[in-house]
Amino acid sequence: MDRVLHDAAHIAIFLPSLRGGGAERAMLIFAEGLVKLGVKVDLIVVQAQGPLLEVVPSEVRLINLGKSRMLHALCALWRYLRVEKPQALYSTIVHTNIAALIAGRLSFTGVKVIVRESNSPLSEVKQGISRQLMHRLTPWVYPFAHRVIAVSEGVAEELRQLNRSFKRQIAVLPTPVITARFYELAEQDCPHPWLQNSPSNVILAAGRFVVQKDFKTLVAAFASVEQRFPEARLIILGEGPLRGQLESQIKALNLESKVALPGFVQNPLPFMKRARLFVLSSLHEGMPNVLVQALALGTPVVATDCKSGPRECLQDGAFGTLVKVGDVDGLAQAIDDSWNSVVEQSALDYCQRTYSAEAAAANYLQLIDVACAPA
Repeated sequence: MDRVLHDAAHIAIFLPSLRGGGAERAMLIFAEGLVKLGVKVDLIVVQAQGPLLEVVPSEVRLINLGKSRMLHALCALWRYLRVEKPQALYSTIVHTNIAALIAGRLSFTGVKVIVRESNSPLSEVKQGISRQLMHRLTPWVYPFAHRVIAVSEGVAEELRQLNRSFKRQIAVLPTPVITARFYELAEQDCPHPWLQNSPSNVILAAGRFVVQKDFKTLVAAFASVEQRFPEARLIILGEGPLRGQLESQIKALNLESKVALPGFVQNPLPFMKRARLFVLSSLHEGMPNVLVQALALGTPVVATDCKSGPRECLQDGAFGTLVKVGDVDGLAQAIDDSWNSVVEQSALDYCQRTYSAEAAAANYLQLIDVACAPA
C-alpha cells in the first residue's frame, strides 16, 4: 500500500439487513479485516435483522436506521454522514448502492463512496420492474462513485456494456471468502445425520430459495441421479419464498426421505467439508462465494455455466464441471460423472491465493486507502 491505514481512519459500511446472503457475509469479513488494521468501522443497516446479526464483530459499531423504506433510510443515512463524516462509505447491492451514492452526494461532506456489484447486471434487469428501474438509474448515479467494484471480470464487462459513463471507475476485486478461522470452522460438528460418516453420499447446495438459484432444476436432476445411486442424498441449505414450491416438488417426486431442507445454517462449512459433491444450479451469479468455499475445502463441485462467476472461479472447467443453465439431464450426468472425483492441489492453492481474506482485503483496503488519500 502507498499509505498505511491507522487508528484515525473511519470507514462506514452500508447494508440493507443481515439476512444471510453472500454479499452481507462478505461485508462482515471485510469489516473484521478493517478492525484488525485499527480502523474505526461503522456498520449501518436499514433494518438490524437477520441471522448474521449474531456474528457482527464486537469492535464494529452497529447503527440500525430502523426504516422500512429505502427512501426513509436514505434520509437517515444522509443525517449520519453529516454528523459522523466518515472518510469512506462502502456499499453493496444495487438499491443500497444508489441510496449510498445519493446520500453521499447530497451530504457535501466529501465522503468517498465505493460501491460493489456482486451479481450479473444483465441478468438482474430481467428479474422484474423494480430491478429494471434500479439498473436504469445506475448510468445517472454510479458516476458519483469513486470506485465501482465488480466481483468478477464477467460482472465488470456487463457493467461496461450497460453503463459506459463510469467504465473508468470499475475495478475487479475478488471477494474475501477464506478467513483466518475458515478451516477451524469447517472442523466443527455437523448436526445433520446424513453427514456423520466419511465419505458421505450427500450432494450439497446452498442459497436463498429464489428463482435465481434454480433449485427446481437441481431437484429434478437429483431424481435421475438417485435412480443410479440409491444411496445418494441431497441437502439444500437456505430459506426463501420458494420453499413451498420446492417442498411440493420433492413430495411429487417421492423424494421426502432423500432430500432435506434444513433451513438457514449459520456455519455451512462443516456441511461443505463432509459433502461428497457441491452443486451450484444458478441461472446467474456474480462470483458465488459458496463455490469458492466448497472448492477450498476440497469438495468437488458441479456448477452451471451461468453469467458470470462460475467459469472464472473454476478456471474454464479445470477445477470443476460446468453444465448448461437449466439443463436437467446435463446436470444429472455431470453429478454422475463427478461422483468419485477429487479436487486437485492446484485448485486448493488457487483458492487460498485468490480468495483468502488477507489477499482480498489487501486489495480492497488499498482501493479505499487511495480513495481516502488527500488530494
